[in-house]
Amino acid sequence: MNEILEKGQKPKSVYHFAKENDFTEAEFYAFFGTLEGLEKEIFRLFLKTQ
Repeated sequence: MNEILEKGQKPKSVYHFAKENDFTEAEFYAFFGTLEGLEKEIFRLFLKTQ
């Protein structure tokens, strides 16, 4: 969410997202297959808490 709020756009790739947030691509892929999968999970969690 900070990426969108601070830069006004979604991350361009998993590589850039991981690098800017101090973790590896492998760590990302252990939880999500794509950036879209991460985005879907964020919105799922938003809806679940309401």
